[in-house]
Amino acid sequence: MLTPTLDTWDDLNVNDPTILKNKRAPADIMNDIECEGAKAFLAEHPEFHVTPFNGQMLAAWCAQRAVPTTRKNLEVAYRDLAERGRLEIPSKPQPQGIETVPVRGGSAVASPTAEETAFLEKVKDDPTLTDHARKKRDALLRRAAVAQRPKFRGGNESPVVV
Repeated sequence: MLTPTLDTWDDLNVNDPTILKNKRAPADIMNDIECEGAKAFLAEHPEFHVTPFNGQMLAAWCAQRAVPTTRKNLEVAYRDLAERGRLEIPSKPQPQGIETVPVRGGSAVASPTAEETAFLEKVKDDPTLTDHARKKRDALLRRAAVAQRPKFRGGNESPVVV
């Protein structure tokens, strides 16, 4: 692999008087630069598997070349180490056999009570009804439904009987 030009400490001007005017030590500034570089690298490479081993490999790669761990340098290191197979790759979880068991027991639908069955018989559709009779039946059902509303809201009104 051809190694592109890497960032160096000289390029970053850590000892520049304008940077040092905030009275921080060059070592603190260097530490901040490396932390920002690592954060930027991780933000751009979600596929990078973060492990202590992989972090040490990237840091060692930069230390061998005496360069800071800037985003650019970390990207070059990552590409180089990945091409040479030097980084840990997460193992894919093996799919586990899923066993389905049929549900045993009663029906999933509750049977209607005797009162509900009688009501459903009264309101079931009758194919022999004319349009006029069907509209009249639907109007009665609508009135019954409206009258039932207070009952379910806690009202004490008696329901309309169809």
